[in-house]
Amino acid sequence: MTKPMFKKKHKIVFGVLAAVFTLLMIASIVGTSIANSYDQFINAFFNVKLYVKDDSAGSGSSGADADYYKSDYTKKDENGETLYKKDKEDVWRPVYDDEAMRANSMEVAKRVATEGSVLLWNKDVDGKPALPLEKNAGVSFFGVGAIDYTHHGGGSGHVAITMNDTLKDAAVRNGLKVNNALWNAYRLSKADGYGRVYSKNAAGNS
Repeated sequence: MTKPMFKKKHKIVFGVLAAVFTLLMIASIVGTSIANSYDQFINAFFNVKLYVKDDSAGSGSSGADADYYKSDYTKKDENGETLYKKDKEDVWRPVYDDEAMRANSMEVAKRVATEGSVLLWNKDVDGKPALPLEKNAGVSFFGVGAIDYTHHGGGSGHVAITMNDTLKDAAVRNGLKVNNALWNAYRLSKADGYGRVYSKNAAGNS
């Protein structure tokens, strides 16, 4: 066999292999796209089960222990076991004790408020304690927070609060004299755009 003939045969073989592998790659891409689009029909045709529902709890008062995140606030039966019931999707779910959960939340909130409180040193002023303030005592509110309140965080920390009174209104109602010059300075500065700056997330929400 001459050298030119050997090269010619090799080119033919390589050409055929390249064509075959190209067709296989195209078939693989198209087949994967079709399989992803019709995976439910394909799985049903071949009787492929992607998951198995565990209904081992039966009809008893306690369901299967399938909760990944355990709650400390579930209702118990006479044996101290968590009570379960089926939801709308016929899946066993624990029965939560909402009252106990709420009571604990209130205790935690009180503890956080207590531990986060700042104690003031009630020093004597003119021979008597500064607090409680006497009627007609003068007070000054410093900081933009006196005008532009922050009641809560965002996301899951969001709560709805309705406040008709300002700090000034509450102080005046309790017989105190508010430093109007300072109060108006913050109030006017807020109207001019001076105040808290809230960053926006990707969705444009503050």
